Amino acid sequence: MNKPKIPFGLMPGHWGLKGKTRDIARAEYELEGMDLDLRLAEINNEDEKAQNLAKLDVRLKYNQLDQYTYDVEHNTIKLEGDPLLEEVLLDLELKHHRISKQEHDRKVADLRGEPWVAMPDVKWDPADPSRSYFELDYNDHFVTYLRSNGYQGVSDDAIVEKWLNDVCRAVAGEMIDDDPSFVSTAPVTRKKPRGKKGKAEYS
Repeated sequence: MNKPKIPFGLMPGHWGLKGKTRDIARAEYELEGMDLDLRLAEINNEDEKAQNLAKLDVRLKYNQLDQYTYDVEHNTIKLEGDPLLEEVLLDLELKHHRISKQEHDRKVADLRGEPWVAMPDVKWDPADPSRSYFELDYNDHFVTYLRSNGYQGVSDDAIVEKWLNDVCRAVAGEMIDDDPSFVSTAPVTRKKPRGKKGKAEYS
């Protein structure tokens, strides 16, 4: 059993110490390990934000946080009130493999209010083209962009489908120019509607 220490104020070596120097000496006398480092973080940093960042470093040092949580909390404190914070947090989700590159890009586009479209999955069966299909993923800003460029329809999917058919006709036209035997100009049709993740399947 450890013997109790003599109270800090009764130690002659500490007499005459003042201010920050006294606070540090007292912390080093009374505390140890993580408790000491947290107290020193308070003493050595005057403003609250700097204290919180320093304490976060201490928690990481003592394995109280994983790297992802540390990065999120560090940036949340550092960028408090900054409109870039949400995008930085999405970058961290991608960096730490919490979301895919496609999910990241879509969410960033949503934050910026920009149109975004991608083709995440393509299945091609050369023996039976009717069994071929692909997925199309897009955000609401992309539909708005199409509307502003003259595309109309009874639903978002219908508008995107018209745009997609125009794209396919243009590609088919180029292929026919290169190879007259290429004659497939059938319109693309939606096989499955957009699900909760915003994806639609076409064939």
